[in-house]
Amino acid sequence: MFRLSDLRNYRQTVIIVVIMTVILMVVSLVFQNKIREVMYGDVKENFVRQSLIETEAINKSFAGIVDAMKSVALTLGDSKNIGGSSSIKALQSVTDVTGFSTVGVVDIHGVTLHGDMVSRDVFQKISGAFQGNSVVTIASSNSGGSYDVIFAVPVYSGDYIKYVMFIRSSDDELIEYLNRGNNFIKTERTVMTYLLYNLSDVVYVNHSTDGRLLPYFTFNVLSQRYQVTSPAEMKNIIEQNVNEIYNYKVDRYPEHYLSITPTQFDGWSYAMLIPVDVVNNNPRMVMGMFLVVEVATILVLLILLLSYEFTVNQNQKRIYKLAYQDEVTGLFSKARLREVFGKFIAGSFDGKDLFLVKLEMVNRQYITRLYGFEETERIELHSAEIFRRVTDPDVFIARVQDYFVILYRNADIQYVRDYIGEFLKDLETIPGVDFKAYFVAGITNCVFDDEIVSEASEDRLDYDLDNCTIAITQKALNIRCHTITVYDKAMRLEIIRSEQIEHELQPALDRGEFLVYLQPKYDLKNNRLYGAEALIRWNYKFEGIRPPYQFIPIFERNGSIALIDNFVFKKVLECQRRWKELGYRQIPISVNCSQVQFMNANLLTELKRQIQGAEDLVPYIDIEITESATIDDVRHVQEVLREIKKLGFKISMDDFGTGYSSLSNLSLMPFDIIKIDKSFVDRIDVRKKRSQSVLLIKDIISIAHHFNIHTLVEGIETYEQKEILRGLGCEYCQGYYYAKPMPLEDFEKLLAQDECFIDKCETEGQKA
Repeated sequence: MFRLSDLRNYRQTVIIVVIMTVILMVVSLVFQNKIREVMYGDVKENFVRQSLIETEAINKSFAGIVDAMKSVALTLGDSKNIGGSSSIKALQSVTDVTGFSTVGVVDIHGVTLHGDMVSRDVFQKISGAFQGNSVVTIASSNSGGSYDVIFAVPVYSGDYIKYVMFIRSSDDELIEYLNRGNNFIKTERTVMTYLLYNLSDVVYVNHSTDGRLLPYFTFNVLSQRYQVTSPAEMKNIIEQNVNEIYNYKVDRYPEHYLSITPTQFDGWSYAMLIPVDVVNNNPRMVMGMFLVVEVATILVLLILLLSYEFTVNQNQKRIYKLAYQDEVTGLFSKARLREVFGKFIAGSFDGKDLFLVKLEMVNRQYITRLYGFEETERIELHSAEIFRRVTDPDVFIARVQDYFVILYRNADIQYVRDYIGEFLKDLETIPGVDFKAYFVAGITNCVFDDEIVSEASEDRLDYDLDNCTIAITQKALNIRCHTITVYDKAMRLEIIRSEQIEHELQPALDRGEFLVYLQPKYDLKNNRLYGAEALIRWNYKFEGIRPPYQFIPIFERNGSIALIDNFVFKKVLECQRRWKELGYRQIPISVNCSQVQFMNANLLTELKRQIQGAEDLVPYIDIEITESATIDDVRHVQEVLREIKKLGFKISMDDFGTGYSSLSNLSLMPFDIIKIDKSFVDRIDVRKKRSQSVLLIKDIISIAHHFNIHTLVEGIETYEQKEILRGLGCEYCQGYYYAKPMPLEDFEKLLAQDECFIDKCETEGQKA
């Protein structure tokens, strides 16, 4: 609220307003007609100039988007894997710059390699990029607007175009991007600005104008003006009359003036509409009104000035609130957190440390999906209410995005753990909520790491939040319990090591560092070689064999395990072909098919391509999947396995008994063999042949045979284990008792000899 005493702050402004009002009234009375001409000419000139300025801004904005995409395209062209972390990071940078939500990559066949799948219509529109052109076009809106704008650029690999990268913007996203620099008319409700594609399809530049259907009549109005119906002829006319102002008359709408200017992008024009009444106001009526209401005008101007100042002050308060306060919970925001963090870092710790805690709801999406966003918000509000009770000056709490951040100054780790534990106890019962929310906490000690951050900088907070995130992701997120994890440097080093291994995969494949080992499988009835399992080994930089556990989990996380699977499959196929030519007995070789492969929509197509010309070898290739691969989407995996079975492959379930749906999988999946996990064999007590472990294996074998599925036991290490399993009816086995995984050359010698395995007890008897 402003007071009358505040008027003295606007004394000079009031005087200026009064003088200008008097001058305007006198001039308008004497030179009404001249003023009208000047007003119209000035408005027309400004209208044309503004149109040209904004058209140039459109050109720069579109060119900026295309240039940013071309820059990223250079990175994608050099990338070996579009799904790799570097490619995803590069693509994300485009959305960070533009704010557009959809970015993707397609190949020349229209297959989406990243992002949402594009329709055939959209692919046809952006396919011009495969000719080396940058394409700016439109498609039907996905967000409720009229059209989405699509930018596409070619991605070169060497001298040829390998992919097309595209980014898709809704009209809201485009408006936000174009108006960042305040170059376009946004607040003037009388002016409508929009883009025309091929002079007919409308993409709005501002949303503030009434009469939203007016732009759709643009082509009809111009056609009537020039008596032309061809878009190509109309385009030429428009280009020849850039500075022209058109009378825009459409039934049921007031008359407008139209300015239309072609942009530098093919097919695009920029148009502005302003009502005629705005330009052709009656000067005498305006001036007469000024004379009649001179005093009122002065008072109105004064009130407007005061209102403006009041509004500015209120907006500043609102901006402060938006910047420093979370809209949902009322807690402090990240901006305020950053300031307090800087003060805490710069202050004295009195021999104790500063801890940062990131606390987020681990089952947030689950609750939202089942119970709705309102329930999730209720939990967060309850959490915020608990935090607001904190009065300790050494504790600061904020909400950033969808998680909480807590700063503890002059504390120790046990205090922080206990504090978080008490908070989590308070969340066990939430009024009005019958289900439980589970939180995961990552804690980091904000002591300076001389190797990474040497001083309190603006990046320090983000660095420590990143450490908290690393701590959280080190443990599997369990949606049935709270988890508290403390960060240490080894976690970051492990991530760096993992990223290094990720980047070395393709070069290692190219250099031939990966080797295929085979572990023999034997028939328990006659001790004859039955088959083998193909395993991967990495001769890292030819300096020594790395165990699989050091790299397989990393490749499984980032999806590049598919490259390993394909490499092993190709090697096994080559071996089967060579062994057939050498006249060796053909035996099945099993190859692993990771869970990532089942997410690949082109899995069956790739398998068919790889076995082309070698269909007779397919029955001797056994596709192995782990039981965990069948859990997430049983129906999808079932359909894929049946199609694989139709191609002639055998199918095995690896690690049977370690998952959660073993028996149901036996009845649903078209398995030929189940491999009973080594953990069952390890529990066998050879002195008690009717122990629980033995009876359990016996029941598994019996159930498998009931479904006409063969059984193979992994991990046999002793003669006694082998004899017990043979007596239980198990058909095949593998393990160190028979042979360890061996190089291809050694296995070929074993296959060439094709001799029955001699049990160690028999060998010892012969020696005796």
